[in-house]
Amino acid sequence: MQKKRALSLAAAAAAVATLSGMALVAGPVTASTPEPTGDPAAQQAVAATAPPARPIEVLDIERMTPSAGTYGTGITVRAHFSDAVPEEARDEVTGLLSVQASTDIGPAGWAWLDEDTAVYRPKEFWPAGTEVTVTTRPSPAVIPTEGGSDLRWVASLDRTFTIGRSQVVRVDSDTHRATVVRDGDVVRTMPVSLGKEGWTTRSGVKTLMETYESKEMTGESIGAEEDYTLDVPYAIRITDSGEFIHGAPWAAANLGRRNGSHGCTNLSVPDARWLFENHLLGDPVVTTGTGRGIDASNGTGAVWNVDWSTWRTGSLDG
Repeated sequence: MQKKRALSLAAAAAAVATLSGMALVAGPVTASTPEPTGDPAAQQAVAATAPPARPIEVLDIERMTPSAGTYGTGITVRAHFSDAVPEEARDEVTGLLSVQASTDIGPAGWAWLDEDTAVYRPKEFWPAGTEVTVTTRPSPAVIPTEGGSDLRWVASLDRTFTIGRSQVVRVDSDTHRATVVRDGDVVRTMPVSLGKEGWTTRSGVKTLMETYESKEMTGESIGAEEDYTLDVPYAIRITDSGEFIHGAPWAAANLGRRNGSHGCTNLSVPDARWLFENHLLGDPVVTTGTGRGIDASNGTGAVWNVDWSTWRTGSLDG
């Protein structure tokens, strides 16, 4: 739902929002006033022909991720706006967001995931050790739109995060094995079990999103026929739709042999604990061989599946 704030050109407004402890402050929005001519008739003529005042919507960032910290090479920069941004204004809005990297990251840019979310990523995963700084600046003027109101961009922030070592988990459905590659070297191989028929695990790039040392999972929560409640050890989310990579002591007979989960990537408890203790949020998980793809909106890492020619168009929502 849009949360729009309209300001008339005859009024002044100030918008203040908080983003991770930083204030985003709006300056006054004012209308220019023609100099008086001293001729009442001329003034009336100007007033009669002047276009009606258009309201101005103040556009803020509701949330910018990631916050300061160290992340895996698959992390993406995501700006969530307070209002829907019309297509004709999107290039100007993202043009006010600057992303600077301390190393050469190759081609990179913004694309709009939907009407209020813009995502920044390089063509390839970030190089290890890169320091990334995201800054914004207020718009120098009103941003015109084709709708009934224009936009005023007021957010201001300065955010720096770091890319850590490179670590990619490569999951092969055909061999039922996951291989962890760190800085080009294989550091661990783990037997896995993926989604069974009707619950096929999605192939493609995902990233580690959030972690739980123990997470309750139930059959009811996913609409499964089986009635179960499990305390799942070392669970790491990799999609918005509910795929996790986690320990599964009940699936020991399936690991390395066959698929039997409800879409998650099952590991032994020792392997799951190792990954839990040796991960960074944003580490890529690349799954192959399942025959089922993943939508670009299904998790913070899913946008890596968009081919670069499509990404360069700047819009993923049609």
